[in-house]
Amino acid sequence: MTRLTISLDLDAAAEASGLSKRSLQYAIETGYLTAYYGGEKNTKPLVLVADLEAYIRSLPMKRGVAA
Repeated sequence: MTRLTISLDLDAAAEASGLSKRSLQYAIETGYLTAYYGGEKNTKPLVLVADLEAYIRSLPMKRGVAA
């Protein structure tokens, strides 16, 4: 049976996307990327793979062009 990954922690999201962890944290803080919080004390940010893909697609396609 294949395991389906629907969410990633910030380290895995950074590795999967090629963006830095700090860039992802900033995107979450500014509302461009949604995080859901889980873990023992609901402090571990999780990003849905679909949301991460949508965020990356929203980035400019050319260098130096603001989104």
